Amino acid sequence: MMTQNMNILWDINIQTNCVIEHRSPDITVVDKDKQTVLIINIAIPALPGDVRVDKKEQEKIDKYQDLAT
Repeated sequence: MMTQNMNILWDINIQTNCVIEHRSPDITVVDKDKQTVLIINIAIPALPGDVRVDKKEQEKIDKYQDLAT
């Protein structure tokens, strides 16, 4: 989806000026006016009330930390 000031991208490798292993988040929102990028990565727990949600959330944060920087 594209608007005049914002792009919403999915399944896209983000180009970087250095080698980053994890550079294709599920959804990327680029706001041209604010000059910001929002990285969204989705994980669905296997079972309702899955106790590993906190662990999985931290794994996702760690995985894309280099790209966020």
